[in-house]
Amino acid sequence: MRVADQLKPAVLCSRLAARQHGCISLAQAIALGMSEAAVLRLASSGAWIRLLPGVYSIVGSEPSWRRRLMASVLWLGEGAAVSHGSAAALWGMPGFPSGTIELSTTANRQSRFGVTVHKTKKLAPHEVGLRGQLPVTSPTRTLIDLSADPDAEAFEVAFHYCLYRRTVSLGRMRMICAERGGPVAIGAPLLREMLDLYSDDERPPESPLEVRVRRLLAREKLPPPVRQHPVIAASRNYRIDLAYPQIKVAIEVDGYRWHSNRLSWDKDRTKLAALQGEGWHVVHATHDLATRNTDLLLAAIRRALGASLPLDGP
Repeated sequence: MRVADQLKPAVLCSRLAARQHGCISLAQAIALGMSEAAVLRLASSGAWIRLLPGVYSIVGSEPSWRRRLMASVLWLGEGAAVSHGSAAALWGMPGFPSGTIELSTTANRQSRFGVTVHKTKKLAPHEVGLRGQLPVTSPTRTLIDLSADPDAEAFEVAFHYCLYRRTVSLGRMRMICAERGGPVAIGAPLLREMLDLYSDDERPPESPLEVRVRRLLAREKLPPPVRQHPVIAASRNYRIDLAYPQIKVAIEVDGYRWHSNRLSWDKDRTKLAALQGEGWHVVHATHDLATRNTDLLLAAIRRALGASLPLDGP
């Protein structure tokens, strides 16, 4: 065999690895014409670096989070996809930093080598997409997976992010849940609460805190408010985050951390003065009240509504 013919499989492997964040599996190398012995020689010489069993990186490829994800995908094999917190980070959902290695697979594999493996019965084609060359669960499937996590605030922020940027469809999410027997069947009562709050034709929530406050109201069986209610006050057009127009009670989601700058904050103060001038009773739902002191927030809302329900619910 000519030297050129011997080099060709190695060149093909290098080109494939370049498209896969510097990674290649033993199975892929053999499919491209390499022998297992040749792969082992490259590894022993330092030209290829073993990352995981049966997975190598080409010398010169930069270590990175995405390279580790790709290596993990190749290690788990056909049908594996980046999922849960790692998928959320790939999709840019706030609150989920890069660095975690979480994957889902239908195969019977265990978490090892720093890779958290989630066993799933099904990963349908419409539930998996690509970010670069990485197979990753879709934003919708990612949210469904995350909803089983006990960190409700992180899920609410991610839910808002996807809904506000229209990267998920409530109808599609309901469809997937129905295919799997409903949110309860996949262990996500939090997701059921979220889906019950919104109709498919509603405008996306303005902030994660709005999601949290609406969920609190529904959980306490308080009357559902009107979202983004238009009103004219002090000759200006405003929208109230959550309103009870008949009795002029407004709930303003008031967390500075979600405002883009100080100017936005000042505009909200002007809006408050205008609403109060028109006789509106305004309740502020700050981040602290909506997340850590919900009893105080609910008490303020109940007083404004003239309700007589006890603080711990009906």
